[in-house]
Amino acid sequence: MNFLIQKKSIYIFFLALISTLVLVLIPWEDLRSSAYVDRANYVSYIDYNLNKTLWFDYDTLLSKISFEWGWHKLIFIATEHGLSSDNIFYIISSLILFFSIILVTSRHNYYSFLFLINPVFIDFCFSQMRLAFTMSLIYLAYLLFKRNNYLYIPILICTPFIHTSAIIFLGIFLIATKLEQWKNLNFLIKNTIAITFGLILAIVTGPLISQILGGLGDRRAEYEDMSSPVLYMSFWVIYFVYLVIKAYTEKIERNNYFYISLIILSMVFFNTFLAGYSSRFLAACFPIIILSMLQLQSKEKNLIILGYIAYTAILWFFWTT
Repeated sequence: MNFLIQKKSIYIFFLALISTLVLVLIPWEDLRSSAYVDRANYVSYIDYNLNKTLWFDYDTLLSKISFEWGWHKLIFIATEHGLSSDNIFYIISSLILFFSIILVTSRHNYYSFLFLINPVFIDFCFSQMRLAFTMSLIYLAYLLFKRNNYLYIPILICTPFIHTSAIIFLGIFLIATKLEQWKNLNFLIKNTIAITFGLILAIVTGPLISQILGGLGDRRAEYEDMSSPVLYMSFWVIYFVYLVIKAYTEKIERNNYFYISLIILSMVFFNTFLAGYSSRFLAACFPIIILSMLQLQSKEKNLIILGYIAYTAILWFFWTT
């Protein structure tokens, strides 16, 4: 049995490695109908601007988190060792793809990573560099946690210093893990907790985001509209309604992937009314949401998968035109 597990792990490792190498070599920005604005901003910051470790006062722990000292320090170290923005982008995109593919294939099958090839996730991996790097560390820590390797603890501690929103993602993963572990808690209560937590996050990342960021002195408080397009989110809104129906009508034990999906998709659903910014949360947790979808045991699973494939095809059409 141990031999079979080790053999499967080797297969998954090389599958993830080869798939990652192929995906990072594709010129996604050239294929896209418009340039990556955030990527261009990172190029300007990394290659031409004075590093922000010299901009802010990092005397307190809160300032190190709110001004993301860890990210600026890592960029400073990387550039001091001769790495350009292209080198850094290549490394980060490779890390998020590699750990995401391992996560999905190790929990489902060898072909399941193909469902990750969606504009939502591709744009995230090749544009949102800082959050992508943060999520790659969170996914690495999660894989270590599942193997009872305590290295996950220092890795997770580092993440808020790279991206402040890591605190939110850690909260989501913690709540979902606890909901899975609380076997004696009624399934209706578990689902309600997950959805309520998603609603709270929708409010925090929607109507209250400017006030919160402003209180932290974050420049992103100046953003006037960070809402996600309704059509872009349409499939996920419908899928959330389906998950809610199944969650409240099927008395079965759910795993943490399901609860993470329920929390994130409830954010997406409520933010369609609150004009909140849930697209990055969807993209950041995309591997978990796909994994949860592939693990569905209902008779409607094939229809859901077909709907997702059609949605992905439509996104690719608009993405390239």
